[in-house]
Amino acid sequence: MKKLIFLLSLMISDGDKKTAGKDEWKSYSGSNFTIKYKDFSDKEVKEISRILDAIQKLYVTVLPELQPQHDFKCTIKLFDDVKEMNATIKKEVPNFQIKVNGVYIPIKKTLYTIPENQQKLYTKYHIIMHEFFHFYTDLVYDICEAHLPGWIKEGLAVYFAGIELDEDKEKINRIFLPESKLIKVVKNMQKIEWKFNLKKVFTPFETNVQDYTLAWSLCKFLIESDSSQQGKYRKFFGILLEELKEKRYDKALKSAFDQTGVTYKEMTEDWKKFMLDLHEQIKKSGRSSEEPDDPDESEETQEDSQDF
Repeated sequence: MKKLIFLLSLMISDGDKKTAGKDEWKSYSGSNFTIKYKDFSDKEVKEISRILDAIQKLYVTVLPELQPQHDFKCTIKLFDDVKEMNATIKKEVPNFQIKVNGVYIPIKKTLYTIPENQQKLYTKYHIIMHEFFHFYTDLVYDICEAHLPGWIKEGLAVYFAGIELDEDKEKINRIFLPESKLIKVVKNMQKIEWKFNLKKVFTPFETNVQDYTLAWSLCKFLIESDSSQQGKYRKFFGILLEELKEKRYDKALKSAFDQTGVTYKEMTEDWKKFMLDLHEQIKKSGRSSEEPDDPDESEETQEDSQDF
């Protein structure tokens, strides 16, 4: 009997060890981040790490003003279950009560995310790439992005999350957003005329689907509408991003307008034209303009998460 009890105790002990092993976090270090994971293969985690290392080079290639000013690391916690992730966030950051698919918490220098976008409407790692950009801007700007208005930090996060990299993970393949998003901005222009009021977009940013889409379109316009960095809108954006490192947003914005001579009216008209032209390109290409279900509008989670 004693032997039986002893054997049972060993079995229970072994079972506990296996469970504990399964629940242990593994670690993988990138250039300025450490990935913590449990339910993913080492191969997939290494792939994510390579992408995040490469994308940081891309940020400064596209926008040299985003050269890092600080040197610290973040922890990336990967989850394969949204509910488990949100439960962990609630436990570790009690003041954060919003359900998300991913979020960067500046005060903890920690990024919580599910790595893959299950809806397949974006690039494979859209969510982690979006949130990682928020960490990166922490390296560029002081006080956890406090100098950045919502339309810049969220617009650029969506913009860079739409990147596909070549096989060597070094070169840009393309930067895009799903057609459904583009069409949301430019279709039925008469109905959404007010959305292209720059003064409205430049004011405090609301974290909803509509504003994320508009923020993306404005950032895309400022980056891509001119053929070179000498173009007035690219110059405007560069001045704004640079001066935000030292000035308040209102003063940096005024300086960008003053130095380029651009007016609100001129920029609004050119922005609208740029988006309409993109819409026409999609129509001419023969690609479908039907809108699939938008994951951002999920009642339980939001794909473009809010900042802490």
